Amino acid sequence: MPDTDKRTFDLKKLLPGTYFCQGCAERVCAGVGQLAGVREATCDLDAGVLDVSYEPDTLSARQLESAVQRIVLEETDRVGHATYRLTGLD
Repeated sequence: MPDTDKRTFDLKKLLPGTYFCQGCAERVCAGVGQLAGVREATCDLDAGVLDVSYEPDTLSARQLESAVQRIVLEETDRVGHATYRLTGLD
């Protein structure tokens, strides 16, 4: 069994403001999980983190970080977000 390393990404920094939603976080997590060399990718939305276990012989830390950034950009560009202001609900 190959060696594995673990890396934790801050989802709130990767997906700032209105982009930090359950849908985007789950799509990013799923996309990272499909990368060659990634053993497991899990999202904890309450903590706002993405934990990735990967094989460093297949995927370097730098390659992983670049791939995560690319996936984040692809997912946030693919989905439109709207912010609504509700008044008079008190």
